[in-house]
Amino acid sequence: MPFEPGCLEDVEAWAQRDFPTYFGALSNFQIAEQVGTSKFDGKCVDGKIVVQPVLISSLDIGVNGAGTAVYARIAGSDDAELFCDHKVKSFDDAEEAWCIKPLARLEGVKLAAPFRYCAGGYPVSIDRLETLIRYAYLKADEEKAVSPKLGFFQAHFRGACRDVTRGTGASTETNEMADDESLPGDSPPGFIEDTDIGGLHDNWPQFPSSTSMLAAAEEDRMKMSKSQQQMSLRSVTSWACANFKDDYHKIPKRKDYTTRSVPLSDLPHSTAELTAIVVGSAVEEIRPYFRATVEVLAWVKGDRAKIGYTTQTNDKISTVMYCCIDQDGVTFDEPFCWVLEAADETAARRFEALIHHAALLTGSKKMIRSSYYDDFREHFPGACSDIVEMALKRLAEWRRVTEPLVRDEDDHDVTESVQAATVAKQDARKAQDKAKKEKDRAEKAQRRMGKAPVQTENNFARLREETEQALDKEAENPRLEIAKIQDEAAKSKAQHLATAKIHIREELRLHDVIKQLKQELATATSETVRAQEYARKTNEKSYRMHPETEAMKSNRGRGSKTCNNKIDELNEAQGRTNNMENDLVLAERQRDKVAKVQQELEAAKEEARKANKGVRRHRTDHNPILKALLNTQSYSRNWQTSYEQISAHAAHAAHKYQVAVVWEAEYNTLRASLDNELGAQLGAKIAEHATSLVGSQVGSQIVDTPGGQMGNQLDARLGI
Repeated sequence: MPFEPGCLEDVEAWAQRDFPTYFGALSNFQIAEQVGTSKFDGKCVDGKIVVQPVLISSLDIGVNGAGTAVYARIAGSDDAELFCDHKVKSFDDAEEAWCIKPLARLEGVKLAAPFRYCAGGYPVSIDRLETLIRYAYLKADEEKAVSPKLGFFQAHFRGACRDVTRGTGASTETNEMADDESLPGDSPPGFIEDTDIGGLHDNWPQFPSSTSMLAAAEEDRMKMSKSQQQMSLRSVTSWACANFKDDYHKIPKRKDYTTRSVPLSDLPHSTAELTAIVVGSAVEEIRPYFRATVEVLAWVKGDRAKIGYTTQTNDKISTVMYCCIDQDGVTFDEPFCWVLEAADETAARRFEALIHHAALLTGSKKMIRSSYYDDFREHFPGACSDIVEMALKRLAEWRRVTEPLVRDEDDHDVTESVQAATVAKQDARKAQDKAKKEKDRAEKAQRRMGKAPVQTENNFARLREETEQALDKEAENPRLEIAKIQDEAAKSKAQHLATAKIHIREELRLHDVIKQLKQELATATSETVRAQEYARKTNEKSYRMHPETEAMKSNRGRGSKTCNNKIDELNEAQGRTNNMENDLVLAERQRDKVAKVQQELEAAKEEARKANKGVRRHRTDHNPILKALLNTQSYSRNWQTSYEQISAHAAHAAHKYQVAVVWEAEYNTLRASLDNELGAQLGAKIAEHATSLVGSQVGSQIVDTPGGQMGNQLDARLGI
C-alpha cells in the first residue's frame, strides 16, 4: 500500500533508500521533543505591542544575544518564521508581559544542534534550515508540515542531512555523495516566487555567519599563493552573490543547459566520456555533401574551454575541434550569442568563463584551478552583465511589439480610456446627488423653522445655479473625453490594422519560406534517392565485374610465376657472365705471361745468335757448346709454338669479352622491360632474349686445345 505523499513514513522511506548514512546522522537527534506549545501575552507588530493572549506551537532552536529563547514555527506553504521572547513592563512596573518578536536576521543568534550545522553562510542554508524545521514538526505529529511544499522539501532535505553529517563528524564522505557533488541547493536558488514571510532571504547578506565567512574567505584567498588559489561551485556562488547578486541570479541554471557526452578517444569501443554543453549548431565538415546540421558543443579540458562537434562514420566516432570561437558557419544559441555579440577578445574570454561556470553546474568540472583563477574572476561578472543587459533589451522590445495587441479592436475602445471616462461619469453623478441632498436638507430646515430668511433663499438659489453650471461643465467634459477617446480608438484601430497587415505580410512571407524549404527538402530527397539508385547500380556493376576481377587476379598470379622463373634464369645467366668475366681476367693474365715469354724468347734468340757466332768460331773445339746450341734451337722452336698457341688463346679470350659486353647490355634491357610490361608479354620476351643469349654463349664457348695445354706446360717450366 503506497504512503500518502509527504507523510512521515513516506519521507523516512525515501531518505533511508537514497541517503541512509546522512539520514542516520540526523536520526540521532530527538528534534521532535523540542516542539511544544508556548503561551504569549501579545505580539510586536511594526514596533507596536498588540496585547492579545495567544497559544502557538513552537520549536525551540536556540538563544539570542540577550539570552532569550529563539523559536520557529510554520504555517502552511509559507516560509518558516523565527521569533523570540520579548519582555514588556507596564508604566508602573507592576506587571510584565511576554510578547512575540519576529526575527528578520540571525545576527547574534546561537542555534542549537542540529540546526546550527546548516548555517553555512550561503543563501541555501536558510532553505535547508527550513526543511529541518518542517521535519521536526512532521516528527511531532504535524501531518501537513511537509506536503504543502513537497518539491521544496525534496530539493533541500538531502543537503540538510549532509550538513548535519559533516557537522557532527559522524561519517566521512561515502559513495552516496562526494564532497564536491552538486546539490540543487548549491546553485543560487530562485527567490522570485518565494513568499518569504519571515524575511530571512531578503536579509541573508546581513547574516553574521555569511558576511564573516565571505570576508574571511576573501581575505584568505588574497593571502594564498598562486598555486593554492581555487574555487568550487559553492565558492563561486558565495563570491557572486556577495558582489553581483542581481546579475548572477538571472543567468541560466543547471536545468537550462542541454548536455551531451563527448568521447575522449576516437577508438570505436572506448568508454571514456566527458560531459559537454550544447551552445549552437553548424554544418558538418567531414561530409559536406550531406549538408547535415550538427550540434556545436563546448566542454572544459584542463583549464581551457574547447568547442567542436562529434560525428559518426560507420563504427568510428570523430571529434572535430574549432581552432577559434568566432568560427565561420557556427550559429550560437542564446545566451551564448549575447556574450559573443561584441566579437572581440573580451567577449571570447567572457564566453569561456561562462562555459567554465556551466561545467561546474553540470558536474563535469569540480574546481576552478589556480591557472584559470584570475581570468575567471575577471571575466565572469562581465558575462553575467552581458546576459542580463541583452535579456532586458529583448524584454523591452517584446513589450513594445506586443503592447498594441492589448487594445480592444472589436469595441473600438481602449481599456484605460474607458475606465477614465467611467470615473468622470461617476464623479458627475456624485456631484448631482450631493447637490440634491443639500437642497433636500435646506427644504427640511425651512419647514422646521416655518419660514426662511430671504437671504437664505437667495443663497440656495445661487447655490443651485452654481451647482447646475458645474454639472453642465462636468457633463460637457465627459462628452469631450468620450470624443477624445473615440478619436484615440480610431487611431488605435488604424494602428492595429497596420500592425495586422504587417503581421499578415510576415505570415505570408513565412508561408513562402516554408514552401521554399519544403521544395528544397523535396529536391534534397530526390537527390538522395538518385544517390541511392546510383550506389545500387554501382554495387550491381561491381558484382558483375567480380568474375572478371577474379580471372585477372589468377592471370596476374600465373604471370607473376612466369616472371619469377625468368628472373631465376636471368640470375643464372648473370652467374655465367660473372664466370666469363673471371675467364677474361685470367686471359689478361695469360696475355701478360705471353708478353713475358716473348721477351724471354727474344732474349733467348739473342743468346742463340751469340751462341751461333761462338759455335762458328769454336765448332771444332767445343762440341758441348754445339749440343747446347742444338738444344737451344729446339727450345726456340718449342717457344715459338707455345707463343702461337697463347696468341690464339688470347684472341679467343678477347672474343669472350665482347660476348660478355653484349650479354650485359641484353641483361640491362631485360631488367628495364621487367618494370614496364605485363606478365604474359614479359614472359615471352624474356624467353626470346634468354634463348638468344644462351645461343650466343654456346657459340662463344672456348674448348681447351693442345696449344693451351702446351701453354700450361710452358708456365710450369718457367715457374710462372
